[in-house]
Amino acid sequence: MNSVVDVLIIGAGPTGLTLAIECARYHLSCKIIDQSPVPTTYSKATAIQARTLECFQRMGIHERFLAAGIQLKRSNIHSGDKKTYLNLQQIQSPFPFVLSIEQSKTEQILNDALKELGCSVERPVRLISYEEKEGFIFAHTDKGVVQTKYLIGCDGAHSTVRKAMGCTFKGKMFSDVFSLADIKIAWDRPHNEVQIFLEADGILAAFPLPEKDRFRLVFQLKRLRGLLRPSQSIEHGILQSKEITEPTLPEIQQLLSNYAQEPVLVSDPRWIANFHINSRLSNGYRHNNVFLAGDAAHIHSPVGGQGMNTGIQDAFNLAWKIAYVHQQISSPTLLNSYEEERHSLGKKLLKATETASTIATLRSPILLSLRNSLLFTLLSFDCIQRKIAAAISEVDLSCPHKRVRNFTVFHDGKEGEYFTLSEKSKQFHLLLFNCAKPPLDHPCIATYHVKESSDPKALLVRPDGYLALEDRPPFKKLMSYQF
Repeated sequence: MNSVVDVLIIGAGPTGLTLAIECARYHLSCKIIDQSPVPTTYSKATAIQARTLECFQRMGIHERFLAAGIQLKRSNIHSGDKKTYLNLQQIQSPFPFVLSIEQSKTEQILNDALKELGCSVERPVRLISYEEKEGFIFAHTDKGVVQTKYLIGCDGAHSTVRKAMGCTFKGKMFSDVFSLADIKIAWDRPHNEVQIFLEADGILAAFPLPEKDRFRLVFQLKRLRGLLRPSQSIEHGILQSKEITEPTLPEIQQLLSNYAQEPVLVSDPRWIANFHINSRLSNGYRHNNVFLAGDAAHIHSPVGGQGMNTGIQDAFNLAWKIAYVHQQISSPTLLNSYEEERHSLGKKLLKATETASTIATLRSPILLSLRNSLLFTLLSFDCIQRKIAAAISEVDLSCPHKRVRNFTVFHDGKEGEYFTLSEKSKQFHLLLFNCAKPPLDHPCIATYHVKESSDPKALLVRPDGYLALEDRPPFKKLMSYQF
């Protein structure tokens, strides 16, 4: 398998596949390898957030996901006889919902898109080691040597690339064992709404999946709470233990019936397992032209459905920067911004998901009562609803650059939504407000005239949809911008 490529990607999960698609779109030669002989068949991560769908729209593949998934527009939150909700339709995006779709289908869609661009995952191929010399990286695999300019580790929580880089992976572990079930539920609840139960014995969340009556349950069993100790070395993910037995179907049915306060029938289990949560962050995302993305760089609690989405957005951030540097459009210093932006964001998300998980798994009756009272009160305010929905959807994340919102624009003689007209674009975008003539002409810039009343100004938008700068006449910052 000895070969020479621009980019070598280790790991073919959603992060690695997204990165490979983007590299191919930017006309970089790319090889992606995975040590598993086949793609995952499990549902795993099931939530695709609005910001990730916006990335997929820029890649030209969002319609495939919309066709395969189900749009979740509301989360109902229960505690005993009390009930409140979170309205996900308040998300300020063309995609005001959470898209529910099994990770196996997500990977299938990404795999198909990658094949259409002339690249396929090579498996099973395992990275053994790599060495850097004379400006290149020589990756030694069990199938030969690959010479590459850029090596990206998208190889998960136990990343070989991260270990070879010498990065630490510090964080914390949670003492509770969590459980999941991919099952059918017969009950009278809308199939496009999440049901969350906050009870003294633990939490239970039911997330609809695209198949009729099928749900992903994430829950806690009283018998499995607090079993683990900080001194134990328990790996993040599915627990394989004879001492910690998996939930039974009758056990799940009884728990769900008690929480829902109605008889329910569960059946057809495709996957039942226990899992454990670590919350960890690599101390670095880059060494020279070796990078980390996704779970290789950060692992999260599943609360809020942030992990996979953050990894996909890591890839979306990194790909255009590698392409612009490799094609000598930008200075090599552009690559510094990947770690600066994504490591900082990963740290914020880790803190947020840790806090949310700690609050969700409280045991003290006093703290439980306080949590529920505060949550129900806060969700009665529309401004809090909007803030929480924006945080979950990741549309308001700054890195520190801000995501540019959607506008009605004119571009190449067409009028429409900016997000739609920019589909498949690989350029910087110049959004002009009340400016007839573009103040800058550059081959890497596409110009859009915004149909919105405003004083004359210009927004320069990066290929990943984040704001590079805002400027006003005489546009000195814009004229001196270094790509």
